[in-house]
Amino acid sequence: MQRKAIVPGPTIATTNAARVVTLMDCIHDYGRRALEGIARFGNTQGGWTLELHHEDQIHQRLPPIADNVVGIIAHAFRPKLIDAIRRTGLPAVNTSSVLHRTGLPTVIPDNDAIGVTAADDLVRRGFHRLMTFVHPRWFHSVQRAAAFERTARSSGASVVTVELTSIQRAEDDIATALADSPTPLGVFAGSDGMAVFAVRQCLHLGLSMPEQVAVLGVDNDSLTTRMMSPSISSVELPWEKLGYEAAARLHRLLQGETDDDGPQLIPPTGVVTRQTTDGVSVADGAVASAIAFIRQRLTVPFTLDDLAAEVALSRRSLELRFKKATGRTLQGYLTEARIERAKQLLTETDRAMPDIAESSGFTNASYFATAFRKHASTTPTAFRARHRLG
Repeated sequence: MQRKAIVPGPTIATTNAARVVTLMDCIHDYGRRALEGIARFGNTQGGWTLELHHEDQIHQRLPPIADNVVGIIAHAFRPKLIDAIRRTGLPAVNTSSVLHRTGLPTVIPDNDAIGVTAADDLVRRGFHRLMTFVHPRWFHSVQRAAAFERTARSSGASVVTVELTSIQRAEDDIATALADSPTPLGVFAGSDGMAVFAVRQCLHLGLSMPEQVAVLGVDNDSLTTRMMSPSISSVELPWEKLGYEAAARLHRLLQGETDDDGPQLIPPTGVVTRQTTDGVSVADGAVASAIAFIRQRLTVPFTLDDLAAEVALSRRSLELRFKKATGRTLQGYLTEARIERAKQLLTETDRAMPDIAESSGFTNASYFATAFRKHASTTPTAFRARHRLG
């Protein structure tokens, strides 16, 4: 296909005739949510009409390109599609990190940060024996597993990295690894799809979750994480923001800007806790009950004395037993749990700071802001600006 001349300037990006081809998977949340971000930018900044090609994305093929198409945003992970996109000569942005290098401007998840987030979460829950899965042909899988292993080992945990022989045999590989591993065990599956395999095999092997095996996925896909019982915890990615930033990058290309920057990395927003990790690896029943109480009552303020009374211990005794069982202070754990709740509200809602503080169990907005900055190394306002749409 002949290379099309791209005229720089606002005319291309703002004319009503300008069309942008989007190749996105609309079955899973990541594709739909990325499209929402692309559409928001296109409607408010670019004046684009989006041309969605779901089936072509699934089959990794390029649809026919009309004359009024000015750019492409694609979740492309096969070389043949990357090559076809490049041959059009159109400005294009890729949102997949399956391949290491594509030669296209990319806006992708920060896979190192995903691995770090997963390791921190499982170690925080008291799991010192960990497992992760890696598909060696998927670059994002390799990155996530390496960062997970590095972070976990630096915290004193042991890690087994299970190399999957193929996607077709992935569940068999996971089943073998789980059957051979001592428990308790924290599992970072690397994706929600692999987490389904792990949960299914835990059920088959009679392993209780999360007491014997805690399973954590990635993407927080609304269907996948709830299709199993127990429901699956997952590292949350702000796909709307990723889509918005991909559209913004395409817009800059359409304005004639050169793009020699590396990949733009979008960090995860945290972990959405569901049944597969809703607890910690502790043998002390009173401490386990205290943690369950904290999780159930995050939206309302309560004191440590209230918590101690709930588990029929003195506050001092509970604090000592909590520290011994988890290696962390009771107050520190409670505050971190409230901060995670606040992060979810900051990224998913437009609620005002006093409302978020109250809904996260903080007594006032001032204390919330101070605690958030201490634990997240940024202000609530800056966190929201970073993780929500531009």
